[in-house]
Amino acid sequence: MKSIKYIILLTMATTLLWSCKKEEEHIVASTGTPTEFSASASSLILSKENAEDTLLTFNWTKSDFGYKAEITNVIQFDVAGGDFSNAKEVIADVGSSSKKFTGVDINTLLLSMDLPTGEPASIIARLKTQITSSSLAPVYSDAVNLQATPFSLISYIYVPGDYQGWNPAIADSLTSPRSNGIYEGIIYYPNTAGASFEFKITTGKNWDNGYGDAGGGMLSTDGANLKSPGAGSYQIKVDMNALTFEMVRFNFGIIGDATAGGWDNDTDMIFDNGRQVWTLTTHLTTGNFKFRKNNDWGVNYGDDGVDGTLESGGADISVTSECEYEIIFDLNALTYSITKK
Repeated sequence: MKSIKYIILLTMATTLLWSCKKEEEHIVASTGTPTEFSASASSLILSKENAEDTLLTFNWTKSDFGYKAEITNVIQFDVAGGDFSNAKEVIADVGSSSKKFTGVDINTLLLSMDLPTGEPASIIARLKTQITSSSLAPVYSDAVNLQATPFSLISYIYVPGDYQGWNPAIADSLTSPRSNGIYEGIIYYPNTAGASFEFKITTGKNWDNGYGDAGGGMLSTDGANLKSPGAGSYQIKVDMNALTFEMVRFNFGIIGDATAGGWDNDTDMIFDNGRQVWTLTTHLTTGNFKFRKNNDWGVNYGDDGVDGTLESGGADISVTSECEYEIIFDLNALTYSITKK
């Protein structure tokens, strides 16, 4: 009798164990099926006039991983001919089967891929799908082809302060080449006994939105006046998305035996924020000079070809006639001019 009971119990345990195994096997995810991915247009006309209009919509079908789970869809973009190893990615809403893009969305995307403005660009896009918080390999749709011509989308914020009379209408600016909320520029504070200067950041040429020092490198609309560490030229970086602020010394000067300071002391240049060039009017003797950053030889420029084009660490620039000169140095183009006054 005991043997019969033992056999019955063993049979029941085996049946339960087999049921559990079947249950476990049933919920194991399989490799997902690729989605059908499509774009509403293959050629886009981008302009400032239609920047806020919806110009492109991606649609896709749902991928099947073998059981119900939260799935993440990410649209990947790359230049035509790329392999998506350096793709730009845009995450779609969970559970969605489409994603809309305005003109400015597409334009900003193209600019973030370092594609030149005013020239037709060919890119590819595909959908990456995977189970959220899973190590299971994602699946990818076939790529679709898109063409568009990005346009320049530069935007500005302003730096009014006591160095220019607290007047936002004529204040120097910081620029965001991609209008992504990150601004940068160089501001010159006059050399008045080495004193520091106070200023604020405004989003327009008025006081409608003025930002000051909230402490810890942060900005706020009720913050105190910002202060420069002293006189001279400074590079200012502002992230309006995170409301953060940085300010570092950034100066160029000339040095050489043709200058007043010889090879021991720089003659500082002044940054022209409007023209985005460094300028200096000074007396030069016969001899040579170079351009140097922050009184240090770590960054210096000379002219190897004697053609007005500068090279990093290039040859000394020769002055053959003693005179008063106007010198203009364009760091962006790496060119310079030297003109007798």
